[in-house]
Amino acid sequence: MPYPTLAFPFLLLLTEYGFQTRKTAMRGLSGDGGRKLIYRLIGWLLLAWAANAWRSPCDLGLLAAGFVLGELTVTVLHRTIRDQVGRGLPHGGPVAHLILPLASIVFALVIYELHDRFQLCAFATDRALPAALAILVPFTALWCWSTLMTVSLVDLVRPGQVRDDLTPALGGGELIGLLERLVVFGLVIGGVLGSLALIVAAKAAARFPQFKEEAFAEYFLIGTLSSVGLAALLGLLSSYLLHLL
Repeated sequence: MPYPTLAFPFLLLLTEYGFQTRKTAMRGLSGDGGRKLIYRLIGWLLLAWAANAWRSPCDLGLLAAGFVLGELTVTVLHRTIRDQVGRGLPHGGPVAHLILPLASIVFALVIYELHDRFQLCAFATDRALPAALAILVPFTALWCWSTLMTVSLVDLVRPGQVRDDLTPALGGGELIGLLERLVVFGLVIGGVLGSLALIVAAKAAARFPQFKEEAFAEYFLIGTLSSVGLAALLGLLSSYLLHLL
């Protein structure tokens, strides 16, 4: 597998979402923040050096093309988030948070087209880095990116129930969601899919008395199914990428 298809989403996830709280990430995405251009460039150069990818001018050109596409993706992401925050969506919308994975899919398709049909590039054959990235890309997405995707989905239906205080610290609900996704991800990677129902059932049992309120029941189901569903999809993606390698 051409490794840039995995390196591209990993670097974008780290630089734009990373291991942050949703409040910290949204301040960067909706403001003038974000990571500096030089930071992302250094990331690409270090990754290329670590993968021993300097085997042909085409490799260098591919990294440059990926870097340009990454900057375009970041620009579109920030502008979309700012526009949606201005329209009253404090966490952006699901479409905005899908920009990064959609750009990664486009990049992957272009790379495969070049590599498989035209054999233009001689990619690194070392399997260690691609295998590590196949785990790290979905694992990184479990954190802030998945949190913002889940919260933005709830915002569409029950905006009044998404509590957002002024402190940037990791809240209890956000921490529960993170731990929930990590457990689901591990179970899917381990092939124990039947245990997913137990997680949902245990979480529902803890909140059962509150289900008498229709608004809370909808809020809980949307949030839980989104969070668990994303973690399961990321686990399946990781397993599929490891299988390809």
